[in-house]
Amino acid sequence: MNGWSSHRRSAFTLIELIAVMTLVAILAAVAIPSFASVGSTNAGMAARILAADIAFARQRAIATGVRTWVTIDPDAEQWTLASEQPGVPGLADALAIQRPGVGGAWSVNFTDFDLDSADVTAAVFDGAPTVGFDWRGQPLQASGARLAADGVVSLAGGRQILVDVASGVVELR
Repeated sequence: MNGWSSHRRSAFTLIELIAVMTLVAILAAVAIPSFASVGSTNAGMAARILAADIAFARQRAIATGVRTWVTIDPDAEQWTLASEQPGVPGLADALAIQRPGVGGAWSVNFTDFDLDSADVTAAVFDGAPTVGFDWRGQPLQASGARLAADGVVSLAGGRQILVDVASGVVELR
């Protein structure tokens, strides 16, 4: 027996180091684009949540026969849902809708969903950030009159939520 077989070295060979570095480079090439798209994923999720809440307000107005309102505050990155009181029409005296299963007023902020990177850039419903729906699902201005044009909520990344002036249908683009 020679001295080489009884002595084992614990160092890495050059081929092993190159193989590990190659694997790390491949994993980084796959992971970095995924991390970069997190912001656009958050904006998409925020748009879907807001669109769903606007559609819920419309459906609630149809189901209950009571006008339901959505007010969006782009600066605060939040929106609220309210419903008119029986016998007291108008947005001014509307009461906050209670969030089912959670309780409390239906007031949503993107930070509630950990969507800080999402950004509402504008909410325009005939010049105001509020849209209402009547018992037929028709979209209304804050004054209670029918909308004159499609309502648009714009979010960062080019996403938009449209409220069709004729039908009140909510569409995410």
